[in-house]
Amino acid sequence: MIFGKKIQIQIQKILDVSAVSWCSSALLFRVRNGADVLTERRTNNYDYRSQLLLHGRPLIQAELPACPTCTGLISAGYGIKNICCPELSQIEDNINSDFIDIQHSFENLKPLFGLLSDGWYVLADVPAIPTNGEGEFFWNASSAVQAVCQDYYHFGLMGTTEGFPAFLFATQSDERFHPECAGYYKNIMHRDNAPRAVAYHVHGFVSALLDGHHKAYACAELGIPVPTLTIIPFTTFSTDCSKIPWHRTIHFSGISIPAQEISGFSVTPQKMTEEIQFQKSDLIHHKFRETDFKLQNYPDIEALALGEYLSLTNVEITPEMADNWMNQLGHGNWHDDAECFARVQYAFRYFMKYCPENALAFAKKYIQWQNDDFFSQIWDLLKYYRTPETEQLYIDYLVNHDKTSRFWNVVSSYWEDVS
Repeated sequence: MIFGKKIQIQIQKILDVSAVSWCSSALLFRVRNGADVLTERRTNNYDYRSQLLLHGRPLIQAELPACPTCTGLISAGYGIKNICCPELSQIEDNINSDFIDIQHSFENLKPLFGLLSDGWYVLADVPAIPTNGEGEFFWNASSAVQAVCQDYYHFGLMGTTEGFPAFLFATQSDERFHPECAGYYKNIMHRDNAPRAVAYHVHGFVSALLDGHHKAYACAELGIPVPTLTIIPFTTFSTDCSKIPWHRTIHFSGISIPAQEISGFSVTPQKMTEEIQFQKSDLIHHKFRETDFKLQNYPDIEALALGEYLSLTNVEITPEMADNWMNQLGHGNWHDDAECFARVQYAFRYFMKYCPENALAFAKKYIQWQNDDFFSQIWDLLKYYRTPETEQLYIDYLVNHDKTSRFWNVVSSYWEDVS
């Protein structure tokens, strides 16, 4: 109840996300008379600063360029456990129970939604990645850079991938880590009905983890995505003037909804301020041992965005498909060749994750070319699959080349990286 006005939180629409690769279910909801204590504010500069606030204290702080394909910087704030928030305690039992469906989760999270500013939001069930987008464990990362871009630009393809909730950023100090709690979740997080973490999508491909740090830790040990209920605020709208009447589409970071399907939609003006002074973080990162996690199971921002751009996410890649793409190289125009080359790259990464034996066979074919930058990427990725046969590939290269060879340093680093 705010100044005598009752907070209203209502589902507006269950969304069809069958064509959205990164989301299994979602709904659109609206907040009226919200408490306005879990909110965003930003400066009104061209390159701007932004904060996600809880009761006036920053959970996440960001320096963001107005250029959509440029990378920004996200850093931690005070830490969610250092801010009194009874609403989070109120929902704790419910969100730690088995997941049923998105509607049940919506009801369980209503006390949290009441903290939001007035406006429209999407709640999405997202398989999040417990890294910062650059291969670093999310609870070790003091900042995130590459994944903090509104759109990821693919230089060789001259195309972009729109940002969506993917990577996680910690809002809790690792001083509060309890091994027994992580161990409990490690036994249950592989299940389809596993309890969900809760996050707020901040910018680009990064979400702030509001609750579920131990769940994310457990998932990283298992090498699986973190099932995460993610709050996605309104991003922007677009208008198609080629149709009469004009068609307007409302966007929530990768989920697009025709405006005519949202009755009474309006844009709530964003809170602006002349200046934001970044506050020193109270979070202390002691650094977990990354060898305890299966971080190689997760894509970095480049691989994730590439899969989305090529519409290959969740597609099973076969050796025949990869061979076909390789054989097409050099037989089309520059854009066709660039896309075939990108598919070859994606196929190799796919094999490294799901079938290393195929990756090794594929690498043997490709490294005979020795004529492009992907050659060095193959050697780097093969380090994750250390077998006598793999090592022999490195030895053969060094035996047949000298130190002036273009890829000598890349190949010889195989032994330097052995821990």
